[in-house]
Amino acid sequence: MRGRAGRGLCRDGPVSSGRHCRPTLAVVGASGLVGSVTVSLLSVRPFHWGEVRLLGSERSAGRSVPVRGRRQPVLAIDDNAFDGIDIAIFASPADAAEKWIPHAIRAGAKVVDGSGWSVRDPAIPVVVPSLNGDTAFDEAHDLVSVPGGMTSTLSEALAGIHGQWGLEGVIVSTYEPASAFGFAGVDRLREEIHVAGEYQPTEVWAGQRPGAVRAGLADVLGDSSGSPFVAPLALNVIPLVGDPAEAGWSTDEQSLRRELRRVLGIERLPVVATRVLVPVITGHCASIHVSTARQVRLDRAKRFFIEAPDIVVLDDPAAGDVPTPADVAGADPLFVGRIRQDSNNASSLDFFVAGDNIRRATSTGLLKVAELIASMQD
Repeated sequence: MRGRAGRGLCRDGPVSSGRHCRPTLAVVGASGLVGSVTVSLLSVRPFHWGEVRLLGSERSAGRSVPVRGRRQPVLAIDDNAFDGIDIAIFASPADAAEKWIPHAIRAGAKVVDGSGWSVRDPAIPVVVPSLNGDTAFDEAHDLVSVPGGMTSTLSEALAGIHGQWGLEGVIVSTYEPASAFGFAGVDRLREEIHVAGEYQPTEVWAGQRPGAVRAGLADVLGDSSGSPFVAPLALNVIPLVGDPAEAGWSTDEQSLRRELRRVLGIERLPVVATRVLVPVITGHCASIHVSTARQVRLDRAKRFFIEAPDIVVLDDPAAGDVPTPADVAGADPLFVGRIRQDSNNASSLDFFVAGDNIRRATSTGLLKVAELIASMQD
């Protein structure tokens, strides 16, 4: 979307000599999982905002969320919700973003969309701050999109490889947590884990009958119509993230391919993705195989990861040092390990990555983009 260009931020009055204004921020979806983590990070980020306005649906209105050391109510979003707002972060479902982003832009706000609604539009910049932050804003755009958390995580690992050796293809299997479905996913997995722990007839869990494990979980969990998962997740993995799409792919696998191409700037990069849901609360992982234009020396590849900013290398399998979700939950860096190479193909590399899917890959990215926009407009 394009809107009114040339307007600076800070509409709370004139800025006196020697004093920088503090732009106003709205967070839409503030009581959801991504929104609440985004708000919680305001107290540890170096950027200083003025007013922070928490917005949500009528159902979430009135809920109290901690903001910079004080609790603050969520306000029901309406036609006037964005009056006086400089930057609006959308951490909401896509349907809410589709409805309310135009309102925010008409009110004069710059919008950072993390809902997934705008990421398909080729006219809207897609930004991963550490890679293409300079495109976060130009005066012609009132809206930028932050890609899905898995795209952000993979692109940060792949961009450096492309710069060093030239990417020619990516094959990736992802292992994604219940928190990808927000609080609904977290609550459902906790319920399933509790039930599985309480109800353990040997003939069920030993798999003595085909389908016994799934049937046993279904018996004790009851009606699954309210579950965000297509199958029980406890004691299980689900090789489907997103909805079924053409040629056997899922919508989220297609989105990952499309978003990686845009962020990396490689229009026809072959990307083969299999996205899998695993019984983990927080932390997503991926096993990655890359094909390169130039031969890769394994020792140099390891050195590249060790020296890369915001990456922690855990790559001593004999000592049990490998990246896992338990290592990355609540952490800011990207963790990399299992760095290895097919002995018959020097133009390739295999490795494993893990990162916090909410704090690192999503919430921090949203705030960094908003801060970039604010600083560029100061």
